[in-house]
Amino acid sequence: MEDGGALYGLSERYRAVQVAGEIGFLDFASLLLAIVAILLALAGVVAFFNFRSLARKQATEEARKIAAEIAERIAVEKLEAELPNMLQEYSDLVKNSLNAEEADRVASAQNQGGP
Repeated sequence: MEDGGALYGLSERYRAVQVAGEIGFLDFASLLLAIVAILLALAGVVAFFNFRSLARKQATEEARKIAAEIAERIAVEKLEAELPNMLQEYSDLVKNSLNAEEADRVASAQNQGGP
């Protein structure tokens, strides 16, 4: 090996890289790698915003479902708590209702404007 690479102990691969650099192939490869990196970065940004949008939509749907379940549970608890009072009031109303004769007397008093 009488070329410059053999004098300095350079390997065949290094000389191949040196030749590729001299003819501009490494510049082209660097440009392609830079383009691929930019495309991957842009795809990552798009994927991030898409994922965020989907996550927000899913979270909103889940929150609505949970809110509806909680509202229903609270409404049932409230009605169950008020049910005895409602039944007692209805029972009192039935016990204290007017018979037909008293209802006629009240109606005639209202028509006459006094008792």
